[in-house]
Amino acid sequence: MKSSHSLAGRTRHALFAAIACGAALLLGGVPARAGTLASGFLWSENASRMVCFVWNVSGSPVTLQAATIVNASGVQFSTSGNCSGVLAPGKRCGFVAYDVAQGGGRVTIDAPRNRVRGTCQLLDDDVFSLATAEMR
Repeated sequence: MKSSHSLAGRTRHALFAAIACGAALLLGGVPARAGTLASGFLWSENASRMVCFVWNVSGSPVTLQAATIVNASGVQFSTSGNCSGVLAPGKRCGFVAYDVAQGGGRVTIDAPRNRVRGTCQLLDDDVFSLATAEMR
């Protein structure tokens, strides 16, 4: 037979644990699952640049933590664009790297991957699309 003292102790412990979990949720103590979208590697001997676009398809803002274009060895190309910080619901951003004949795009977000979509393209000097890959 269990004593009422141990039952009260367990009840008190469970109550404090529930309060702590609730406070952590309210104060943002539980981090959001980060996601990474990446395209496959694209290659064309006629390419002069790679451009990637990211769309926030959710109803909440998403923070973009990193947007890069890399070669097959994982070395980052110098990129320019506006894919950093908060991306509002329904909005799009893009980033580009020049002198790229082969590469892949990658973006890290502070939310699950299904909240954003992305596409990367290799372009020639006339801005004609030579190859396209969805970021998954």
